[in-house]
Amino acid sequence: EGDEGDEGDEDDEGDEGDEDDEGDEGDEDDEGDENDEGDEDDEGDEDDEGDEGDEGDEDGTNSPPTGSQPSFGNQQVTTQDDGATTSGSTDVTANEDGDCATGGAVPANNSGLVSDCNALLKTRDTLAGDATLNWSASTPIATWDGVTLGGMPQRVTQLNLENKGLTGKIPTQLRRLTELTVLNLADNQLTGCLPTGLQDVAINDLAELNLPGCAQFDFDGNGEVDLADSLLLFFAFFFSSSDPRFDLDGNGEVDSADLDLFRDVFDSTGQAKLVAMAQDQIGLPDAPQLQQNAPNPFNSQTVLSYFLPEPGPVRMEIITLTGQRVAVLHQGQQRAGYHRLSWNGRNDAGRLLASGVYLYRLVTTKGVLTRKLVLLR
Repeated sequence: EGDEGDEGDEDDEGDEGDEDDEGDEGDEDDEGDENDEGDEDDEGDEDDEGDEGDEGDEDGTNSPPTGSQPSFGNQQVTTQDDGATTSGSTDVTANEDGDCATGGAVPANNSGLVSDCNALLKTRDTLAGDATLNWSASTPIATWDGVTLGGMPQRVTQLNLENKGLTGKIPTQLRRLTELTVLNLADNQLTGCLPTGLQDVAINDLAELNLPGCAQFDFDGNGEVDLADSLLLFFAFFFSSSDPRFDLDGNGEVDSADLDLFRDVFDSTGQAKLVAMAQDQIGLPDAPQLQQNAPNPFNSQTVLSYFLPEPGPVRMEIITLTGQRVAVLHQGQQRAGYHRLSWNGRNDAGRLLASGVYLYRLVTTKGVLTRKLVLLR
């Protein structure tokens, strides 16, 4: 989790934290030095601030920092490093452009600028989303979109990306631009959260983005929003924790709405991996689930809860015992995870329905699930 470029891969030849790594820089007898993927050209190596303290152990499993990890029942929270990406996380997958120094984007003898360049390369796709930035290891950094150099030796001092059509999220790697004095991301469609520390840039317009701070999602306090935080939230949800840290919407309970808020911090790839990880670690179902409505019987309003193992088209409808559809509560695409819908006992025309037994039906690409509910007037 601490390795922003390297997610604790068991076989990573460039990880300084891997005791058996034949490509470790600290190994004076390394026979494969010149061709070693973990050598000076490894994007996740010398320029990776989190490398020396990499928690990615020999078995690839990470845990939240000691002392900051709450327990729920007898469950121990551990994480499997799945490489989910998040705007407040170090887990941004580097693009395949290579290293800035060897690619020619910057002078190899300017280590500070090499670090800035590699950091921007790792953030490019996450930040751009559906847009395109011309950042490439083979293109001189002085010609990159929105990048301004300054100082001697040169460093990245300004990042002006106003109105570039960016639809991604703000990666924490931008904090590596230690000489950055101007950060302008206005008039884009960025989502996610604001990584802690970027607000310290002397001139910035981050407040105008109306994004929540990542600190509220950093449950283990390690400075990143990552998979360890997701597991802490999952356990708080399943064990009905009353810890206010996990009540993200402030409604007094840890519920599916809080899971949705947390999930929005991740991109689509990260969201899918979060669900897959939860299925593996804490037994989330791998098929759609439809829970019993509550309260039941009900008079004025009831809540229908269900789980989707993957995103896709969904229809939730109310039908009579004779099969007549009287209300459609949702129809359209939905993300993977837990969802809740409320029903007030009215049909699609807004008329109150008579007391009786009705069916509510969840229709997905995986099949149809149906349960009974009772409306009492």
